[in-house]
Amino acid sequence: MSKDPLLQTISVNMSRELVRRVQSLGFHQDLSVSSIVEQSLIAFLTDHSDEELANRLRALGATLRRT
Repeated sequence: MSKDPLLQTISVNMSRELVRRVQSLGFHQDLSVSSIVEQSLIAFLTDHSDEELANRLRALGATLRRT
């Protein structure tokens, strides 16, 4: 767990293929997995309304997952 009070941890389920790609990118480019995920989310979420993002995510196959 992070000691920085401004940081939080989340847990997400992702396909093995996506996890392997992010891990490989991190290993080969000397980047942490968490920074790759965080910066990717910032880039995706910036400059779009929640409605636009939800529509795009659904078009890409996003659903509500419950286990």
